[in-house]
Amino acid sequence: MREAPLRFDPEELRDGGTDAGLLLLSLVTPRGVELSQGEIAFVCGCSKAYIYLVEKRAKEKLRRALMRRREVREAVGDMD
Repeated sequence: MREAPLRFDPEELRDGGTDAGLLLLSLVTPRGVELSQGEIAFVCGCSKAYIYLVEKRAKEKLRRALMRRREVREAVGDMD
């Protein structure tokens, strides 16, 4: 089964349902337990595709932050 293409829906962010669902999950899920995108989507009241998009954006944001940190360390190291 093929999923619909990912689309950003600002309305899903405005109601705060996704944020509230993620906060709830972070509070009640024991450390080390992994949940599927479907389970997360069910609690947040959104689609699996939207959870995939949030996850993808978060990973990209972390990757960029790590790259910046590495570039700063290299620049400071060059000054010594």
